Amino acid sequence: MTETPSVNTLCISLIREFLSAGGFKNTLEAFKTEAELFDPNYHQTTISSRKELAKYLGLSKQIIKNKQSEKPFETQLQVLVDYITSKTMKIKETKKDFDKEKEMIIPQSQPNKLNAKDLLTMQPYKSEVKKPILQDVEIIDDLDLSDTEITLQARTSASHPIILSKFTLIEEKELSNILFPKSPKPGFSPEWKGKGFNFQTIPELQYGLIQSKGGPCGLLASCQAVIIKHLLIMKAVKNNHLKPTAQQSRRALIDALTEIIWRAGENRAILVLQNTENRTGDLTAGLGYMELNYKQSLWDNLDSHIKQDGRGNGLIQFLMSVILSRGTSKVKGDMDEMSECLMGKHSYCTQDMVNLILVGKAISNPHDGNIDLGGQLFKGINEPCEIGQLSLFEYYENLNIGKHAKNPKYPIYVICSESHYTCMFCTGSMTGDVFDVYYYDGLANQTEEIRLTLSLGKRLEDKRDLVPPIELCLQTKWGKDLHVNWNETEPLL
Repeated sequence: MTETPSVNTLCISLIREFLSAGGFKNTLEAFKTEAELFDPNYHQTTISSRKELAKYLGLSKQIIKNKQSEKPFETQLQVLVDYITSKTMKIKETKKDFDKEKEMIIPQSQPNKLNAKDLLTMQPYKSEVKKPILQDVEIIDDLDLSDTEITLQARTSASHPIILSKFTLIEEKELSNILFPKSPKPGFSPEWKGKGFNFQTIPELQYGLIQSKGGPCGLLASCQAVIIKHLLIMKAVKNNHLKPTAQQSRRALIDALTEIIWRAGENRAILVLQNTENRTGDLTAGLGYMELNYKQSLWDNLDSHIKQDGRGNGLIQFLMSVILSRGTSKVKGDMDEMSECLMGKHSYCTQDMVNLILVGKAISNPHDGNIDLGGQLFKGINEPCEIGQLSLFEYYENLNIGKHAKNPKYPIYVICSESHYTCMFCTGSMTGDVFDVYYYDGLANQTEEIRLTLSLGKRLEDKRDLVPPIELCLQTKWGKDLHVNWNETEPLL
């Protein structure tokens, strides 16, 4: 557009940008109909580029400043209003009645009421937030505003319920092929159904997720490791012990789930939620999904949909979200063979699933890089890991864990021992000849913290008939001269 657009064109374009980004689909359609009556050349004159619109409105600098703020506005109309009102507020600062008037200018919000002792599972959203709907709309920065490309990307208020997409038969079949390719009756077992993310209430273990039955230990232990990472970042450590509040644990859970889904989707996400209107399908009955292009929007929706009443299928919905965010074709391509799956015998998690959660790709092995053996390609991890892995299978030389997974960025490990996944971490640094680590097993009904003191190169003569498998796993990292002191805790055999 070479000529400066008219005021009417700018107004129409600005309103259209607000309605499009806000997801006001019906209102937008009605607006376009009336806009054509107002301006017969509506389609030729309207501005569809957000950058171009910002330039003509003189908002380019404000848009850049908005993007750099901690809580950016989601539409250019908001930026414009904020720019005008901020100037007004600066003038009113010299007036005595400013304190009274600012309450009228800045709406107040009321946070959701939460009970952190209840179960955490993904449930249909019911908003308790009292704030303008503008704050509930996810911005779509620097996207063309053509009608075919704008989609609702955000949480909505109670008066604008979220519209979930229903699973097609093809999508359900693709999920089934990834999870249960060889099963005559594909479906999740009772160990998975009705299970969510439930934290311990014991003060010493408030960071720990509870596993009620065998099966999803690989998923839970991997999520547990990422939760601990975020708690360490929050510095929820007191006297070398991990001591988060219930609120910190909940925040770390949402941070962890967001990170895992977003990493798998490579900066996009599909979030699977309950949809009681969908009664078709075996795997996806009662479920729907929404697509999200912004990480903050994913976090907000997880925060809204994690309901604390102990019902639902939080683990299943989360797993499906990770798979669909990655993409079913990419998940299959990550694996050594197209026939492999994420769900093993007895509803156990495969190595592919653990890697999908920890590194964002459903890689079939924990070794470094790809290995070609006689023309058969065994795929491995290509980048340094944030969370480490140890395995009893390596002690018995059935597999090899590479340097990427054995030397993680954070002092946290997911341990596979005797077909069960658990978690181990250090609140300090795993350096020096002697240091403490903490071991957590969500299935063991732990009632107290398990602290192990590791002494490198100081193993005493071992006269025990049985060596705890966990110690054998630790030897694959620190060597056979490692001495483990269980500090009055009964060793786990």
